[in-house]
Amino acid sequence: MSNYIKVSIPGMKNNGDELETSIGRIPQFVRELDDSMKSLGACWEGPAWLAFRQQVESDILNILEVYDWLCHFLQVLSEGEKIYETCEKESYDCIDKIHI
Repeated sequence: MSNYIKVSIPGMKNNGDELETSIGRIPQFVRELDDSMKSLGACWEGPAWLAFRQQVESDILNILEVYDWLCHFLQVLSEGEKIYETCEKESYDCIDKIHI
């Protein structure tokens, strides 16, 4: 098992951008799910419809909770990326100052 992890700042930024794009789509998907459920409700009624609607509403709340967690994760990842970039720059600056 290795004690090192190779990290690339451009790779980190690319992964972060892809994650941000994917996470950003979640609210639209939730709206589409809610709209589809409401459309289905126009042709369905009774206890089965009520149970289905409650389950979908519960699922939407769970999705939104995960969405909030992912947004927080993305923020922390972005902060970590900035810290890593600063550290890498400072390391290169120190190395540039060494004269043999």
